[in-house]
Amino acid sequence: MQVKAMSSFAQDLCERVDNNFDAVVIVESGSHKGTGKSTFSMEEEQEISKIRGFKFDIPEMTVFDPTSEKIVERVKYKPMAYPVNIDEAGKVAYKRNWNKEYQKDLVIFLNVCRKHGKIIFLNHPTFWELDTGIRDIADYRVTIMRRGLAIVRGKIANPEAKDKWIKEETDKLIKEMVHDQMNVDATINALRKTPNYLFEIHFPKMDEKLYSVYESMSKEAELESFYAAGQNKYRLGFEAALGVIKYFVQLTGSKQSWVDIARALNNWITFRTGVGRSTFIPQSCKDIVQQLEVNGYTPTEFEKLLQKPAKVKPLVELTALKEDIAINAGAMVAEVEIEYNNNKNTNKSCC
Repeated sequence: MQVKAMSSFAQDLCERVDNNFDAVVIVESGSHKGTGKSTFSMEEEQEISKIRGFKFDIPEMTVFDPTSEKIVERVKYKPMAYPVNIDEAGKVAYKRNWNKEYQKDLVIFLNVCRKHGKIIFLNHPTFWELDTGIRDIADYRVTIMRRGLAIVRGKIANPEAKDKWIKEETDKLIKEMVHDQMNVDATINALRKTPNYLFEIHFPKMDEKLYSVYESMSKEAELESFYAAGQNKYRLGFEAALGVIKYFVQLTGSKQSWVDIARALNNWITFRTGVGRSTFIPQSCKDIVQQLEVNGYTPTEFEKLLQKPAKVKPLVELTALKEDIAINAGAMVAEVEIEYNNNKNTNKSCC
Protein backbone atom coordinates (compact mmCIF):
# COMPACT_ATOMS: atom_id res chain seq x y z
CA MET A 1 0.00 0.00 0.00
CA GLN A 2 1.38 3.40 -0.98
CA VAL A 3 -0.30 6.57 0.24
CA LYS A 4 0.25 9.91 -1.47
CA ALA A 5 -0.88 13.33 -0.26
CA MET A 6 -3.30 15.34 -2.38
CA SER A 7 -0.70 18.09 -2.68
CA SER A 8 1.85 15.58 -3.97
CA PHE A 9 -0.50 14.31 -6.69
CA ALA A 10 -1.28 17.92 -7.63
CA GLN A 11 2.45 18.56 -7.98
CA ASP A 12 2.78 15.48 -10.22
CA LEU A 13 0.05 16.79 -12.51
CA CYS A 14 1.66 20.22 -12.73
CA GLU A 15 5.01 18.67 -13.60
CA ARG A 16 3.40 16.60 -16.36
CA VAL A 17 2.08 19.64 -18.19
CA ASP A 18 5.34 21.50 -17.59
CA ASN A 19 7.08 18.68 -19.44
CA ASN A 20 4.54 18.74 -22.32
CA PHE A 21 2.68 15.59 -21.20
CA ASP A 22 -1.09 15.24 -20.97
CA ALA A 23 -2.73 15.36 -17.55
CA VAL A 24 -6.18 13.76 -17.89
CA VAL A 25 -7.74 12.21 -14.80
CA ILE A 26 -10.97 10.16 -14.86
CA VAL A 27 -12.64 10.04 -11.44
CA GLU A 28 -15.26 7.31 -10.90
CA SER A 29 -17.38 5.89 -8.11
CA GLY A 30 -16.13 2.52 -6.91
CA SER A 31 -18.76 0.88 -4.76
CA HIS A 32 -21.54 3.48 -4.55
CA LYS A 33 -22.52 6.77 -6.17
CA GLY A 34 -22.12 9.83 -4.01
CA THR A 35 -18.81 8.73 -2.51
CA GLY A 36 -17.04 11.95 -3.45
CA LYS A 37 -15.99 12.23 -7.11
CA SER A 38 -16.62 15.95 -7.26
CA THR A 39 -15.14 16.44 -3.80
CA PHE A 40 -11.90 14.74 -4.84
CA SER A 41 -11.61 16.77 -8.05
CA MET A 42 -12.27 20.08 -6.34
CA GLU A 43 -9.83 19.29 -3.53
CA GLU A 44 -7.15 18.60 -6.14
CA GLU A 45 -8.06 21.81 -7.96
CA GLN A 46 -7.53 23.69 -4.71
CA GLU A 47 -4.11 22.08 -4.26
CA ILE A 48 -3.12 22.93 -7.85
CA SER A 49 -4.31 26.49 -7.28
CA LYS A 50 -2.08 26.77 -4.21
CA ILE A 51 0.95 25.49 -6.12
CA ARG A 52 0.40 27.77 -9.13
CA GLY A 53 -1.01 30.80 -7.35
CA PHE A 54 -4.44 30.56 -9.02
CA LYS A 55 -7.61 31.83 -7.41
CA PHE A 56 -9.71 28.75 -6.68
CA ASP A 57 -13.01 29.41 -8.42
CA ILE A 58 -15.66 26.69 -8.84
CA PRO A 59 -17.65 28.48 -11.58
CA GLU A 60 -14.48 29.15 -13.59
CA MET A 61 -12.92 25.72 -13.11
CA THR A 62 -16.03 23.56 -13.50
CA VAL A 63 -17.79 22.79 -16.79
CA PHE A 64 -21.08 20.88 -16.66
CA ASP A 65 -21.86 20.93 -20.38
CA PRO A 66 -18.73 21.41 -22.52
CA THR A 67 -19.81 23.22 -25.67
CA SER A 68 -17.52 24.86 -28.18
CA GLU A 69 -18.29 28.28 -26.70
CA LYS A 70 -17.36 27.18 -23.19
CA ILE A 71 -14.14 25.64 -24.47
CA VAL A 72 -12.90 29.05 -25.62
CA GLU A 73 -14.29 30.81 -22.57
CA ARG A 74 -12.81 28.49 -19.95
CA VAL A 75 -9.63 27.15 -21.51
CA LYS A 76 -7.96 29.11 -24.27
CA TYR A 77 -6.94 32.14 -22.23
CA LYS A 78 -6.17 30.35 -18.97
CA PRO A 79 -2.55 29.82 -17.83
CA MET A 80 -0.52 26.61 -18.05
CA ALA A 81 -1.61 23.86 -15.60
CA TYR A 82 -5.00 25.52 -15.03
CA PRO A 83 -7.36 22.80 -13.72
CA VAL A 84 -10.63 22.11 -15.55
CA ASN A 85 -13.29 19.87 -14.03
CA ILE A 86 -15.88 18.24 -16.33
CA ASP A 87 -18.53 17.25 -13.80
CA GLU A 88 -20.71 14.21 -14.49
CA ALA A 89 -18.82 13.63 -17.74
CA GLY A 90 -21.19 10.86 -18.80
CA LYS A 91 -23.68 13.47 -19.94
CA VAL A 92 -21.32 14.21 -22.80
CA ALA A 93 -19.04 11.17 -22.96
CA TYR A 94 -21.46 8.26 -22.56
CA LYS A 95 -20.40 5.62 -25.08
CA ARG A 96 -23.89 4.98 -26.46
CA ASN A 97 -24.19 8.62 -27.44
CA TRP A 98 -20.82 8.95 -29.13
CA ASN A 99 -22.21 10.21 -32.44
CA LYS A 100 -24.10 13.12 -30.90
CA GLU A 101 -22.88 16.64 -31.43
CA TYR A 102 -21.87 17.23 -27.83
CA GLN A 103 -19.49 14.26 -28.04
CA LYS A 104 -17.66 16.07 -30.80
CA ASP A 105 -17.52 19.12 -28.56
CA LEU A 106 -15.94 17.03 -25.80
CA VAL A 107 -13.23 15.79 -28.16
CA ILE A 108 -12.52 19.41 -29.15
CA PHE A 109 -12.55 20.35 -25.48
CA LEU A 110 -10.00 17.68 -24.57
CA ASN A 111 -7.75 18.48 -27.50
CA VAL A 112 -7.78 22.21 -26.71
CA CYS A 113 -7.09 21.49 -23.02
CA ARG A 114 -4.16 19.24 -23.89
CA LYS A 115 -2.76 21.62 -26.48
CA HIS A 116 -2.84 24.50 -24.01
CA GLY A 117 -1.42 22.49 -21.11
CA LYS A 118 -4.51 22.24 -18.91
CA ILE A 119 -5.12 19.64 -16.19
CA ILE A 120 -8.43 17.86 -16.82
CA PHE A 121 -10.67 16.00 -14.38
CA LEU A 122 -13.61 14.00 -15.80
CA ASN A 123 -16.10 12.84 -13.18
CA HIS A 124 -18.35 9.91 -14.05
CA PRO A 125 -19.94 7.11 -11.96
CA THR A 126 -18.50 4.23 -14.02
CA PHE A 127 -15.21 4.23 -15.93
CA TRP A 128 -16.28 1.54 -18.42
CA GLU A 129 -19.41 3.43 -19.47
CA LEU A 130 -17.23 6.11 -21.04
CA ASP A 131 -16.36 5.85 -24.71
CA THR A 132 -13.13 4.00 -25.58
CA GLY A 133 -11.61 7.11 -27.11
CA ILE A 134 -12.11 9.04 -23.87
CA ARG A 135 -10.70 6.21 -21.73
CA ASP A 136 -7.62 5.98 -23.96
CA ILE A 137 -6.88 9.68 -23.54
CA ALA A 138 -6.82 9.39 -19.74
CA ASP A 139 -3.54 9.15 -17.85
CA TYR A 140 -4.98 8.30 -14.43
CA ARG A 141 -8.01 6.36 -13.29
CA VAL A 142 -9.13 7.41 -9.80
CA THR A 143 -11.65 5.11 -8.12
CA ILE A 144 -13.42 6.45 -5.02
CA MET A 145 -13.96 3.23 -3.07
CA ARG A 146 -15.41 4.93 -0.02
CA ARG A 147 -15.80 8.51 1.13
CA GLY A 148 -12.35 9.90 1.71
CA LEU A 149 -10.39 7.10 -0.02
CA ALA A 150 -9.28 7.15 -3.67
CA ILE A 151 -7.40 4.33 -5.42
CA VAL A 152 -5.26 5.65 -8.28
CA ARG A 153 -4.27 3.46 -11.25
CA GLY A 154 -2.43 4.11 -14.50
CA LYS A 155 -2.18 2.61 -17.98
CA ILE A 156 0.24 -0.27 -18.52
CA ALA A 157 3.25 0.44 -20.75
CA ASN A 158 2.82 -2.54 -23.13
CA PRO A 159 2.37 -0.93 -26.59
CA GLU A 160 0.76 -4.13 -27.94
CA ALA A 161 -1.99 -4.32 -25.32
CA LYS A 162 -5.50 -3.81 -26.67
CA ASP A 163 -6.69 -2.74 -23.23
CA LYS A 164 -4.13 -0.70 -21.33
CA TRP A 165 -6.48 -0.57 -18.34
CA ILE A 166 -6.40 -4.42 -18.08
CA LYS A 167 -10.09 -4.91 -17.30
CA GLU A 168 -10.16 -8.72 -17.68
CA GLU A 169 -7.02 -9.26 -15.62
CA THR A 170 -8.29 -6.96 -12.86
CA ASP A 171 -11.72 -8.57 -12.80
CA LYS A 172 -10.18 -12.04 -12.59
CA LEU A 173 -7.88 -11.02 -9.72
CA ILE A 174 -10.73 -9.48 -7.72
CA LYS A 175 -12.90 -12.58 -8.13
CA GLU A 176 -10.05 -14.80 -6.97
CA MET A 177 -9.23 -12.67 -3.93
CA VAL A 178 -12.67 -11.45 -2.89
CA HIS A 179 -15.12 -14.16 -1.89
CA ASP A 180 -17.77 -11.70 -0.72
CA GLN A 181 -18.30 -9.36 -3.66
CA MET A 182 -20.10 -6.90 -1.35
CA ASN A 183 -17.02 -6.52 0.84
CA VAL A 184 -15.53 -3.09 0.06
CA ASP A 185 -12.41 -3.57 2.22
CA ALA A 186 -11.54 -6.86 0.53
CA THR A 187 -12.03 -5.24 -2.89
CA ILE A 188 -9.72 -2.39 -1.92
CA ASN A 189 -7.04 -4.88 -0.90
CA ALA A 190 -7.44 -6.69 -4.24
CA LEU A 191 -7.09 -3.43 -6.19
CA ARG A 192 -3.80 -2.82 -4.39
CA LYS A 193 -2.50 -6.04 -5.98
CA THR A 194 -3.34 -5.10 -9.57
CA PRO A 195 -0.36 -4.45 -11.92
CA ASN A 196 -1.43 -0.87 -12.64
CA TYR A 197 -2.02 0.18 -9.02
CA LEU A 198 -0.03 3.36 -8.33
CA PHE A 199 -1.06 4.72 -4.94
CA GLU A 200 -4.03 5.88 -2.90
CA ILE A 201 -5.09 9.25 -1.58
CA HIS A 202 -7.04 10.19 1.53
CA PHE A 203 -9.14 13.33 1.12
CA PRO A 204 -11.43 15.39 3.40
CA LYS A 205 -15.13 16.14 3.24
CA MET A 206 -16.02 19.13 1.08
CA ASP A 207 -16.35 22.46 2.86
CA GLU A 208 -20.04 23.30 3.40
CA LYS A 209 -19.82 26.70 1.68
CA LEU A 210 -18.08 25.19 -1.34
CA TYR A 211 -20.63 22.37 -1.45
CA SER A 212 -23.48 24.90 -1.47
CA VAL A 213 -21.95 26.71 -4.46
CA TYR A 214 -21.29 23.44 -6.29
CA GLU A 215 -24.78 22.05 -5.61
CA SER A 216 -26.45 25.22 -6.86
CA MET A 217 -24.39 25.19 -10.07
CA SER A 218 -24.97 21.48 -10.62
CA LYS A 219 -28.75 21.74 -10.30
CA GLU A 220 -28.89 24.73 -12.62
CA ALA A 221 -26.85 22.91 -15.26
CA GLU A 222 -28.99 19.78 -14.94
CA LEU A 223 -32.17 21.77 -15.46
CA GLU A 224 -30.71 23.44 -18.54
CA SER A 225 -29.68 20.05 -19.94
CA PHE A 226 -33.13 18.64 -19.19
CA TYR A 227 -34.77 21.55 -20.98
CA ALA A 228 -32.54 21.16 -24.03
CA ALA A 229 -33.09 17.39 -24.17
CA GLY A 230 -36.86 17.82 -23.85
CA GLN A 231 -36.92 20.38 -26.64
CA ASN A 232 -35.08 17.92 -28.86
CA LYS A 233 -37.22 14.88 -27.98
CA TYR A 234 -40.74 16.32 -27.81
CA ARG A 235 -40.24 19.30 -30.11
CA LEU A 236 -43.50 21.25 -30.46
CA GLY A 237 -45.21 19.32 -27.68
CA PHE A 238 -42.57 20.08 -25.06
CA GLU A 239 -43.79 23.57 -24.18
CA ALA A 240 -47.37 22.31 -24.00
CA ALA A 241 -46.36 19.40 -21.76
CA LEU A 242 -44.44 21.73 -19.43
CA GLY A 243 -47.48 24.01 -19.23
CA VAL A 244 -49.73 21.13 -18.18
CA ILE A 245 -47.22 19.82 -15.61
CA LYS A 246 -46.83 23.33 -14.20
CA TYR A 247 -50.61 23.49 -13.73
CA PHE A 248 -50.59 20.25 -11.76
CA VAL A 249 -47.65 21.42 -9.66
CA GLN A 250 -49.66 24.51 -8.74
CA LEU A 251 -52.84 22.52 -8.29
CA THR A 252 -51.36 20.08 -5.78
CA GLY A 253 -48.82 22.48 -4.31
CA SER A 254 -45.13 22.67 -5.21
CA LYS A 255 -44.20 21.27 -1.80
CA GLN A 256 -45.92 18.01 -2.68
CA SER A 257 -43.92 15.08 -4.01
CA TRP A 258 -43.90 13.99 -7.63
CA VAL A 259 -45.93 10.96 -6.53
CA ASP A 260 -48.85 13.23 -5.60
CA ILE A 261 -48.48 15.28 -8.76
CA ALA A 262 -48.15 12.18 -10.95
CA ARG A 263 -51.30 10.70 -9.41
CA ALA A 264 -53.29 13.77 -10.34
CA LEU A 265 -51.68 13.88 -13.75
CA ASN A 266 -52.38 10.19 -14.41
CA ASN A 267 -56.09 10.67 -13.64
CA TRP A 268 -56.19 13.42 -16.23
CA ILE A 269 -54.23 11.32 -18.74
CA THR A 270 -56.82 8.55 -18.39
CA PHE A 271 -59.52 11.08 -19.21
CA ARG A 272 -57.53 12.85 -21.93
CA THR A 273 -56.54 9.70 -23.82
CA GLY A 274 -60.02 8.30 -24.30
CA VAL A 275 -61.50 7.31 -27.65
CA GLY A 276 -60.68 9.80 -30.37
CA ARG A 277 -58.34 11.84 -28.19
CA SER A 278 -54.66 12.58 -28.72
CA THR A 279 -52.15 10.66 -26.65
CA PHE A 280 -49.00 12.54 -27.63
CA ILE A 281 -48.89 15.41 -25.14
CA PRO A 282 -50.44 13.56 -22.17
CA GLN A 283 -47.92 10.73 -22.52
CA SER A 284 -45.15 13.30 -22.90
CA CYS A 285 -46.27 14.81 -19.58
CA LYS A 286 -46.11 11.42 -17.88
CA ASP A 287 -42.69 10.69 -19.34
CA ILE A 288 -41.29 14.09 -18.34
CA VAL A 289 -42.57 13.77 -14.75
CA GLN A 290 -40.91 10.36 -14.48
CA GLN A 291 -37.62 11.85 -15.69
CA LEU A 292 -37.87 14.70 -13.20
CA GLU A 293 -38.50 12.29 -10.34
CA VAL A 294 -35.75 9.84 -11.32
CA ASN A 295 -33.20 12.64 -11.63
CA GLY A 296 -34.03 13.99 -8.18
CA TYR A 297 -35.57 17.33 -9.16
CA THR A 298 -38.11 18.79 -6.75
CA PRO A 299 -41.34 20.44 -7.95
CA THR A 300 -39.92 23.78 -6.76
CA GLU A 301 -36.79 23.30 -8.89
CA PHE A 302 -39.03 22.40 -11.82
CA GLU A 303 -40.79 25.74 -11.48
CA LYS A 304 -37.38 27.43 -11.83
CA LEU A 305 -36.95 25.57 -15.10
CA LEU A 306 -40.04 27.24 -16.47
CA GLN A 307 -38.49 30.66 -15.94
CA LYS A 308 -36.06 29.90 -18.77
CA PRO A 309 -36.82 31.74 -22.02
CA ALA A 310 -38.63 29.64 -24.61
CA LYS A 311 -36.32 28.23 -27.25
CA VAL A 312 -39.03 27.23 -29.74
CA LYS A 313 -41.67 29.16 -31.60
CA PRO A 314 -44.61 29.99 -29.27
CA LEU A 315 -47.31 27.35 -29.50
CA VAL A 316 -49.99 29.97 -30.01
CA GLU A 317 -48.51 30.70 -33.44
CA LEU A 318 -48.55 27.03 -34.36
CA THR A 319 -52.21 26.23 -33.73
CA ALA A 320 -53.05 27.29 -37.26
CA LEU A 321 -51.17 24.22 -38.45
CA LYS A 322 -53.93 22.11 -36.90
CA GLU A 323 -51.38 19.60 -35.64
CA ASP A 324 -52.38 17.99 -32.39
CA ILE A 325 -48.83 18.19 -31.05
CA ALA A 326 -49.07 21.98 -31.43
CA ILE A 327 -52.09 22.38 -29.12
CA ASN A 328 -51.77 25.51 -27.03
CA ALA A 329 -50.76 24.69 -23.46
CA GLY A 330 -53.21 27.22 -22.06
CA ALA A 331 -56.15 25.58 -23.81
CA MET A 332 -55.12 22.19 -22.44
CA VAL A 333 -54.86 23.58 -18.91
CA ALA A 334 -58.34 25.07 -19.26
CA GLU A 335 -59.63 21.63 -20.24
CA VAL A 336 -57.96 20.09 -17.20
CA GLU A 337 -59.48 22.72 -14.92
CA ILE A 338 -62.98 22.10 -16.26
CA GLU A 339 -62.62 18.35 -15.72
CA TYR A 340 -61.18 18.92 -12.25
CA ASN A 341 -64.04 21.20 -11.22
CA ASN A 342 -66.67 18.84 -12.66
CA ASN A 343 -65.27 15.95 -10.67
CA LYS A 344 -65.03 18.12 -7.55
CA ASN A 345 -68.66 19.14 -7.88
CA THR A 346 -69.76 15.51 -8.14
CA ASN A 347 -67.54 14.50 -5.19
CA LYS A 348 -65.28 12.47 -7.44
CA SER A 349 -61.69 13.39 -6.88
CA CYS A 350 -59.84 13.45 -10.12
CA CYS A 351 -56.76 14.99 -8.58
